[in-house]
Amino acid sequence: MKNRASALAIAVAVSFSVALLGLPGTAIAASAKKKPPSPPPSPPPSASSTYVKAFSAIVNGTTLNLTPNEVQATSDGGDIALAQTNSPAGQQVSWLVKLNSVGVPQWQEMLSCASTTGTDGSIGGLSLQQTADGGFIVAGGTLDCGSGSSCPAVSGHQCALVVKLDPAGDVSWARVYDASVSGVIRQVRQTADGGYVAAGTALDSQNNVGAMILKLDASGNVQWQQELTPANSTGAYFNSVVQNSGGGYVATGDFYTATSAGTKTQALVASFGADGSPGFQREFTAVDSGQVTSVSDATSIISTSDGGYAVSGTWFDSAFGGGVGAHGGLLLKLDSGGNLQWQRAYTGGQFCFSGGGGADEACTNIGVESNSVHQTGDGGFVLAGDGDLELANEVPLVPWQAKVDAGGNLLWQHFYYQSAPTGAPISADFSSSALTPGGGSLAAGLTESLNSPDDKLFAASTDGSGLVGSSCGDIHAATPLQAVDPGLTEQTTVLAVQPVTTSPVNSALTVTPTSVTTQTDC
Repeated sequence: MKNRASALAIAVAVSFSVALLGLPGTAIAASAKKKPPSPPPSPPPSASSTYVKAFSAIVNGTTLNLTPNEVQATSDGGDIALAQTNSPAGQQVSWLVKLNSVGVPQWQEMLSCASTTGTDGSIGGLSLQQTADGGFIVAGGTLDCGSGSSCPAVSGHQCALVVKLDPAGDVSWARVYDASVSGVIRQVRQTADGGYVAAGTALDSQNNVGAMILKLDASGNVQWQQELTPANSTGAYFNSVVQNSGGGYVATGDFYTATSAGTKTQALVASFGADGSPGFQREFTAVDSGQVTSVSDATSIISTSDGGYAVSGTWFDSAFGGGVGAHGGLLLKLDSGGNLQWQRAYTGGQFCFSGGGGADEACTNIGVESNSVHQTGDGGFVLAGDGDLELANEVPLVPWQAKVDAGGNLLWQHFYYQSAPTGAPISADFSSSALTPGGGSLAAGLTESLNSPDDKLFAASTDGSGLVGSSCGDIHAATPLQAVDPGLTEQTTVLAVQPVTTSPVNSALTVTPTSVTTQTDC
């Protein structure tokens, strides 16, 4: 069961190992009753596009432990999901499952490293998207899975990774990119010219953290690469990127400066021209008596219908509410120049509960985290992530989804989780979400297994109200939240932007078909 770490610990949680945490696997077989021969059975009802299901990946009889990373809608009305895992042999690999419009798997596979030295390396896919040709682009990082001098195999050198798959999931090409000493791509998106833009993190030889953005052509060759370079105790990294209507790019992530009082990340938004030339940089922070009090993590950025941007993430402020503090999901609305138009944080105040076993009462700030944001046709936004569930003696995290209007005011919210026989939740979060053709959404994340140590891909395909049919036992009332103004101020950040020259090299990847089991709850 997952519980939220202290919000102050959000500061600089950047991991460069592409460690795969895992997903599940026990499938529950549906019992079938024999139908009477007379009268003839009625035709089965049409399958619903709304559902709650859990998926497990199996290779040679071994159930993989999955950590879901991203789900994306596909042009045929279905979806595709990406997770990290370990192969039965212990290497870090990626797993993809293609679903149709009603959540039935069409194909699934494992992407692994096939080192030319005979010693397999590790890969971790963190982002994927369907491409205009019906195929898919996957990005993340790789360790010991390169070739050539810039990213050699079996060297202990981690490189950024981009893989192009055809519509059937076969590898068209795979490239690795030397990003300083170590690098990883957090998000990749196809661009209007048929190429790609990728954003992530680069680590230099002094272990300083820099934000990285690459523009690639359709074959994965680098057209330009920029890094927001660290300086002394200052660092930055990107989590998400979007192309704007002018052909340029806007990326979001975090900025921080380490001090003796601790390190607190602040939401960062930076723009680049179509040629990679630096544009604006914005930092969003709260200051009280000259001291930075807020911690924020910007996880996702999208373009909005008015030409601006929406940024979602997480916020904590120790000085909020007269010193009581608060945390919650963060939503920033920016104009086309990156200027703040409005801001909302979704928080639930304080909750006190028994520590259990005679322990003293404990109190904690209640809130949510937003991992993804999408704008809906009415101008509002759908957010997905995780939230704090108030129980008698603990506050576990569970998957959360909400809808807000065009001004950020909360319209509805729900928790989504499977439960143990005791009633305790076993589902942890929604790591990603996508809008579906019918006006609803598909959110995906992690749920545990009751009968094994494996974790599963937990998927909830809902209607425009966040519901599945008239009743679904995995959908629960969410902890009441308020939409508050977190009081962040817009600062102009000036991080040095340095062009970097990278020559991509090929990476030998193999595709292994897998089996999948499906547990249907609703």
